[in-house]
Amino acid sequence: MDNAVETQLGIGTHALVTSYIDFQHGKDWAEAGKQLARMHAKNNENLKDRERRSRLLSFNSEVSEDSECPDSLESGTEKYGFHVATCCGRLPQENEWTDSWTQFFICHRLKPQIDLLVEKHNERDLLELSEMLYRKTEDLLKSRENTVPSLVHGDLWGGNWSTVCTDSGDVQPIQEYDKIMGKCKGRDERIALYELYHNLNHWNHFGGSYRTSSLNLIRSII
Repeated sequence: MDNAVETQLGIGTHALVTSYIDFQHGKDWAEAGKQLARMHAKNNENLKDRERRSRLLSFNSEVSEDSECPDSLESGTEKYGFHVATCCGRLPQENEWTDSWTQFFICHRLKPQIDLLVEKHNERDLLELSEMLYRKTEDLLKSRENTVPSLVHGDLWGGNWSTVCTDSGDVQPIQEYDKIMGKCKGRDERIALYELYHNLNHWNHFGGSYRTSSLNLIRSII
């Protein structure tokens, strides 16, 4: 075991021990796209499997309602969220299961970041823009309300993957949230919303250098 790890364990702190992963290989973008597409499609496949099983079970009168497949990641879910809280950087992300993608994104992504900035820095400009932003978000995301949720990485950029994806902020929204996936009407406007979340998160992490870009992005959206 590495001495640094031994030292950390020796003073009672936590450590994560994993299999060795070689991050030196070149990046195969085509293969990454295929793997992400399979991950994004998994929940929809699970829902279809559950529907088929449900039809089979309906022919068996001895099967109780409790035997039917629950709404879960394994059996497929029509809700947006995740079964545990995750993090983006050091900040937690609450992922309470929600019926509406719009409400999930406002309540569990945009609003916590904005509330934290207002609380920490008394950001009056941001507070004044926020209500207009939430209304615009409802308008931009309403067309995606019936989209089947997909498991996504949640913080996908070049530094977070090599031979494997790392440092994910897993959540189950819609597949275009990973930004490189999906080509639907209005996608570019919605992508600006998703990028805003990460701008606000960077503002909370790294300070005022992200203030101007975040406020400008909000103004361009609304």
